[in-house]
Amino acid sequence: TVTNGWTTIAGSGTDSCWIVAAPTSRCLVIVGSTLTTGNGLTIQDITFTGGNVTGSGGGVAGIDGTHLITAIRCAFVSNSATAYGGGAYQLLDTQCYYANNYCTQYGGGAAYCYGISNYARWNVAGQGGGGLYQGRQTNSLYCCNTGFSIGGGTREVILDGCTVVSNWSSAYGGGAVGTASRDSTFAWNWAPHGTRAPDTTLSRSDNARRNVAGQGGGGVE
Repeated sequence: TVTNGWTTIAGSGTDSCWIVAAPTSRCLVIVGSTLTTGNGLTIQDITFTGGNVTGSGGGVAGIDGTHLITAIRCAFVSNSATAYGGGAYQLLDTQCYYANNYCTQYGGGAAYCYGISNYARWNVAGQGGGGLYQGRQTNSLYCCNTGFSIGGGTREVILDGCTVVSNWSSAYGGGAVGTASRDSTFAWNWAPHGTRAPDTTLSRSDNARRNVAGQGGGGVE
């Protein structure tokens, strides 16, 4: 319970410090009743793995949206959830790594995360946002993620200076769907068609190249 000031849980590094979830549970969860205004939690240099929940945030979840967990140099590997964020839900993330996470609905790697310099690959979402669903990211990389339905890399995310490459969607927007972007690159993403998906807004500084679609929206839609 965090009741006085800002608490930090620090590991020795993602290669040596692992938190493995018990069956059908998360590695770590913070709920609204455990945090008060002005208090919070930082996690850093830890790998979270094996989480499997009915709900959101298979690895780590900050359930109360007004008290987000800050994650620094953490890894979220091989976690799953049914609602939002297979790896993590509601984080402020910096230099974090998301891999091999799965969510039945939205955000295979993560959902509702806001941060900088993160890397998500090989994550899968059943309804879209293979790498990330909702949030805002700067200088982050989304590679080789899958979003069944729409949004292989990201869905409904604000991207600034990000790279979205080699992602796949079974329907619309191989790279991104419903995304506002600036100074970002979309390359080698694939989707069979994209004519009915929500729009993605690109700026003149964005670079979209060598994306593939059967009908439209291979890179963005």
